[in-house]
Amino acid sequence: MFTGIQMSKKKETETPQYSVPSFIPIKGPFARWPNLSEVVLAICVFLASVFVSSEGDGDEVIIRALDETPALLLILLAIAAISLYWRKEHPLKVLAVTLLMMAIATALGLSFDFFGVPIALYSVGRYEIRDKLSQLGGATIGLIGLILIFDKNETLTDMGFSFIFLFLSWYIGRRVLARREYLQLLQEIAEQLEKDKVNDAKKAVEEERGRIARELHDVVAHQVSLMTVQAGAAKIVFKKEPQKAMKAMDAVEHAGREALIELRRLLGVIRPDEEMCELTPQPGLGDVPNLVKKFCNAGLVVTMEMPSLNKVLPVSMDLTIYRIIQESLTNVLKHVGKKASVHVFVKCNKTNIQIEIKDEGLEEKEKVPERSGYGLMGMRERVMLLGGTLETKKLDQGGFQVKCYLPFEQE
Repeated sequence: MFTGIQMSKKKETETPQYSVPSFIPIKGPFARWPNLSEVVLAICVFLASVFVSSEGDGDEVIIRALDETPALLLILLAIAAISLYWRKEHPLKVLAVTLLMMAIATALGLSFDFFGVPIALYSVGRYEIRDKLSQLGGATIGLIGLILIFDKNETLTDMGFSFIFLFLSWYIGRRVLARREYLQLLQEIAEQLEKDKVNDAKKAVEEERGRIARELHDVVAHQVSLMTVQAGAAKIVFKKEPQKAMKAMDAVEHAGREALIELRRLLGVIRPDEEMCELTPQPGLGDVPNLVKKFCNAGLVVTMEMPSLNKVLPVSMDLTIYRIIQESLTNVLKHVGKKASVHVFVKCNKTNIQIEIKDEGLEEKEKVPERSGYGLMGMRERVMLLGGTLETKKLDQGGFQVKCYLPFEQE
């Protein structure tokens, strides 16, 4: 009855559910429509059961005509084959339906080779994750033996072969399931290791930041304190004992150099070697004309009003003004494009300094992207640190305006 040994070569199309980093699932022709594979399998099993027979001379496999198969047998084979569509979701129920159709056919004396039985047993082993129920499904091989006893065409040899073949069908399915579970375990372990690696890296970064902060505090606070004391001492003894004053200033210079060396070392930890550069003075308001010239060379049309300032600005304020103008001109070049017209205005009074950058927008009424992101956020943070205010808005006639007020420290 089950001598169609070529059935063991049949493979079903599966969509791999588990993978590890080194395992790349192979996508078959049914990857897009996974249920289509079950339809094709059911059709193939039905056709094979109807037309393929092992009742030739010497158990030779032969092809029989459709009219040689009774109508009732066709119905039983169709029901069993259709049930295979649900073999993944309900493997035990599919096996029960298959065995029931087999038992009815055998009781009616209908001779056939039904290839759905080994596939149903394979499905029980492969898709039934509960061990006891899967083993119960495998135990139905004994029930199949009882059914075969009533088949007068079955010899002991045929029955023995059928038992072995059916057991292997269930066992192979079980081994495939075990491998899938093993791959899933490997994937979970790999994901957990990756999470641990990321967490360890974050922890290391936090620890390194804390260490750098402590070292910066120790180095800068110590050296600056030393410089302050020595400078104060030099100021006191400058007129009466100039030699001691020079010695104190030498100590100030030495402390400053030591602080620079330590800062260089710490910056080398924070930034890659290729990004390290010489400690040059930070740009300020005096460098704005050169900055504007660079943007004019890039295509912008910039007009600038910046009267000469008699007051020396703090370094932090000087740098902030430069960065605001730089970021604003960069945004105009990026969002409006070349040949855009920009006006830069800087005004200083007794209490604050005002910076305004305004562009005219696009000539054509096109939708301009929102100017938001890290640039404006960075400007706002710089201004807030100095106690100032930053206003940004779209203009009714088109264009964009950035206006900033930075207060002077009260003396």
